[in-house]
Amino acid sequence: MELDANFWSNKFYDNYFTDALEYFNYIFKIKDIKKQGEPINIYITFETTPMIGPHIPVGVDEITYKVDASGTKTLVNFIHKKSYEIPLRFQPNMIKPYP
Repeated sequence: MELDANFWSNKFYDNYFTDALEYFNYIFKIKDIKKQGEPINIYITFETTPMIGPHIPVGVDEITYKVDASGTKTLVNFIHKKSYEIPLRFQPNMIKPYP
């Protein structure tokens, strides 16, 4: 299943950073998987940490998708859970402070 989690994360971070952030597959963590309904829908919750370059985390986000019986995925929820302090040398790349 191809995820567009970084698309939703970018929609949030584009308000705060001038440069695109990086997303690495090894940083995505599956937090929860559950089945509900009839026909069955599967809800998958991921946690991701977008980065400036390969080593500077900017935050932690939680993203939940619903996958229906035909395999169609739908974004259910995007939550920015945590922000990290940005090093001074990268702050000129910020549009405004973020939550």
